[in-house]
Amino acid sequence: MKRFDAEEQKSFCTSEGVMTPLAMNEDFAVIKISMPKGLAVKRHSHHREGVILVTKGKIVFDDGERHSVGCNDVLEYGAAENIGFTALEDAEALFITRKPQWTSLNAIYDLFAEMGIKPNLKS
Repeated sequence: MKRFDAEEQKSFCTSEGVMTPLAMNEDFAVIKISMPKGLAVKRHSHHREGVILVTKGKIVFDDGERHSVGCNDVLEYGAAENIGFTALEDAEALFITRKPQWTSLNAIYDLFAEMGIKPNLKS
């Protein structure tokens, strides 16, 4: 068993909310996304399929149809499916991706660095 300590992971402020990659390997990736009320993200595609588990708040996801979801609701999405969302209140969700494009936390940290996104400083 391998443990990924959430308190040790870096967070990044992105246009989709504050992303905290929690665990990642060649089989799966788990990224927590914190979204402030009112955050709206246009539909865009992901390279891999996965699931979204809402852990706090209410969010409307848009894949051509509107899906209003709340705490403990789960959505499944396909590879290359266009998804957007609007946070109706402060919200958090876990995005769990199968066979992710990046296979380690350091690889995703490097991607954020290449994009000029620095980690948030913890207080």
